[in-house]
Amino acid sequence: MVIFLAYNSVQALEASVNKAVGAAAVGMIYLGLVMGNLIAPAMLEVLFKNYIPAAMGFGGFTYTLFIFSSIYPKYWLMLPSALLMGFGGAVMWTAQASSMFRFARYVSYKEQLDRMNQMEKRESLRGSGSVETIIELVNHSSHPPASLQQPDVAAHTTDDCPSHVQSAEIEMVTPQRDRAP
Repeated sequence: MVIFLAYNSVQALEASVNKAVGAAAVGMIYLGLVMGNLIAPAMLEVLFKNYIPAAMGFGGFTYTLFIFSSIYPKYWLMLPSALLMGFGGAVMWTAQASSMFRFARYVSYKEQLDRMNQMEKRESLRGSGSVETIIELVNHSSHPPASLQQPDVAAHTTDDCPSHVQSAEIEMVTPQRDRAP
């Protein structure tokens, strides 16, 4: 951010104080930006191997070079440094956009991973489909819970029943798995 404060000041100074050299330098900057934007993605991939900090450092270096070249404003120094700064700016802005895209993709991936973890936690709390639930079901299948066990008929007498139930004939139905072969 500081480099852009310095650059904007120098650009305004060059255009107002050093009229001929400054105007030509600003024109070369934008010519370099236009030409650099055509090849900046390839430069980012080939020269910097998609290493974003190096590309942004290169762009910052070219801005600094232009700022220091404005100390001695001559055509032979200002125009090449302005053209180079245009190329460097194109690489830097492309690297910044690539960096933002990568960061957004990373954040999206992390959010998706967090949502998947939350869904797995909910599913495990419900007990549907997790390995622990299946193991628990297998262990309890050999010993059914008390609600599924056959009641003890001998413990109950007809004295416990109401009079209309005592006279009715009750047939006890047992589950299929409890019948003797």
